[in-house]
Amino acid sequence: VTETDNTYDIGDAAKVLGRCGRNTLFKKLRQENVLMQNRSPYQRFINNGMFKVVIDEKSLYSKTVVTGKGLQHIQKLLEE
Repeated sequence: VTETDNTYDIGDAAKVLGRCGRNTLFKKLRQENVLMQNRSPYQRFINNGMFKVVIDEKSLYSKTVVTGKGLQHIQKLLEE
């Protein structure tokens, strides 16, 4: 999974991991200090290549997406 350039929104990441739903995953990532209250990742996780923030050009809202490396990190968090 790490080698791919694909990204997943949090809902899709939850489905791929199959451990919980979207809202539960958001909650867990906030508890683990991966995401801020506004659902944006902390800068260190962006710099590490685990998450990206993309802008929807139609609505101009930002959206957090997970990379393959991020999926692996989330999977480890969920196993704890």
